[in-house]
Amino acid sequence: MRQKRAHRSLADYFVAAVGLALLVFILGILLTPGSCKVEVNPDADKGWVQPTPVPKNP
Repeated sequence: MRQKRAHRSLADYFVAAVGLALLVFILGILLTPGSCKVEVNPDADKGWVQPTPVPKNP
């Protein structure tokens, strides 16, 4: 005797559709030109910035 296949509920299709929409959204952001721009900071090689001295009041 054959076993009946379990029918998927509407919630399963909804969760799958939301996951697919999220995946398409993330791929759309990543594949947009200029969205993942990596730039070198020219101030990065200067090291830590020295604090400005505060004058002492007598």
